[in-house]
Amino acid sequence: MQMQTIWNELDFPLWIEHLLYGLWFSCSETGYVHIRQKMLRQDVLRAIDAHENGYDELQKACYICLKYENKIVVEKALACLFVIGSVVDVEFINPLLEHPEESVRKAARTCIFEIKNRVVEE
Repeated sequence: MQMQTIWNELDFPLWIEHLLYGLWFSCSETGYVHIRQKMLRQDVLRAIDAHENGYDELQKACYICLKYENKIVVEKALACLFVIGSVVDVEFINPLLEHPEESVRKAARTCIFEIKNRVVEE
């Protein structure tokens, strides 16, 4: 199944579809990780700030994507939760630590680490 077809199937608002489909980086990039994570943060925050209830809409979309079979869809959702996630989101991410794909497990670990680290800093 082509990626564009998957995003159309999920039926999100256009801005969320464009954000999730168009994200260039995951939260667990191997090269230049801090630069790539900074760019990821900027893209996600810019998108949610531009839409009323952007945070809530994106969070709900991420929860839907976390249950999807396609690893790219799951990784994009984890990338967004890496930026906007809170301690509440960890319970939705934890099952992905057992995902069959190593890239998803790695993204889930990175996402949980970031969320827990952010809570400690606040």
